[in-house]
Amino acid sequence: MQAKTIEGVTKQLGQTVRRCAAENDRRGLFGALLWQFTRQIAQDLGSQVFEQPALVEKIHVTCTNRFLSAVRSWDQRRSMSHAWQVTFRCATSRRGTVAQNLLSAYQAYVGIDLGVALASVLPRGELNDFRRDFQRLKDLLDALCNERYARLSQDWPLFQASNRALGKDQTPLLSSLGPTLHEQAWEFGRRLSLKDPDDRDDLIDVRDTACAAAGRAVATPMFPGNVLNAMLQKMERGTVAGMIETLSAAEITKAPSVHGLRGAA
Repeated sequence: MQAKTIEGVTKQLGQTVRRCAAENDRRGLFGALLWQFTRQIAQDLGSQVFEQPALVEKIHVTCTNRFLSAVRSWDQRRSMSHAWQVTFRCATSRRGTVAQNLLSAYQAYVGIDLGVALASVLPRGELNDFRRDFQRLKDLLDALCNERYARLSQDWPLFQASNRALGKDQTPLLSSLGPTLHEQAWEFGRRLSLKDPDDRDDLIDVRDTACAAAGRAVATPMFPGNVLNAMLQKMERGTVAGMIETLSAAEITKAPSVHGLRGAA
């Protein structure tokens, strides 16, 4: 059953990610980031961070339910978004790096699910009133992804040594995607919102195909990207459960209560 509130979706995410950790399932890597993102939103809802907190909650819950639905569909071998198929193939092939797993999932989550959520929740023609909160959500998610991946890779000695040998700081995780993905999601949501709900499937399919192609370029790059990713994979260290713990700031394994999340310090 789909969650209706931020507390409900936090609980379902926690259950999904803890199961992934127990089963050595890399789909839990992005799930751990999403769980942490959801908890941060829940804390900010009552703290005057957002101008329209009720809409922020509805949009985030709608978007995150799509990720949870994709996980269930994959497990039950039911039809699902092509973008999430690409991501989950990368996660279950065990050939992809952590960065590939996270980036392909980010492509699907932002590239298609966020646009669908915007159109599903916001009244037709009223997206512009949500623009500032949209930017706040983008900044929060991007900062979290970059910070948690940087923390995770600190535990990979060879990765850090290669950066030092090249005389450079670590490149932020999301730098390869550039600033345009959220703008594409916004434009997709705007165009989708102008259509009647019964007439949106074709546009969603076109966007899904584009996001799947972008995710595939991340998950299965051509030469020399495939060689560089193979080298990076050899530098990665740790179990999936340990990575999930790091990406969630070691909180998800404690199975925290979802009560009192909203507006918590």
